[in-house]
Amino acid sequence: MNIRTEIRRGHFNFCNPIEEQINVHLRCGEKVVNADFPVEKAEYLLDWREASILELARECLRLNEKMYLYSSVRKELEELVGYLEENKASIMRSHWQNKIERLGDQGKKLQSQLDDAERELKYWTEEG
Repeated sequence: MNIRTEIRRGHFNFCNPIEEQINVHLRCGEKVVNADFPVEKAEYLLDWREASILELARECLRLNEKMYLYSSVRKELEELVGYLEENKASIMRSHWQNKIERLGDQGKKLQSQLDDAERELKYWTEEG
């Protein structure tokens, strides 16, 4: 399952292109939610280090409820949080399996670089 979060700062409001906002992109499989917040209320999200997409989705929902009387994104956030809560174990299992695979691929690449460096060191040690 494809799980992805992205938090960025920029100009995302086409009606008011001067306004800078924080955009939070949440993806879990086919479910995708983009939530925009004013910088002065959500700048702390740029430093978000929580590992769980569920915690970030909950925080976005909490912030949305606190800031807006009505928001079309709120229903999407509520649905995403509900989906994540219902399927938390399988989603997190998939997330960590994918992470282990990526780390394994990085490890293979690093091992190959280490082997090359050792070969070069051996060559230059014998040469010198």
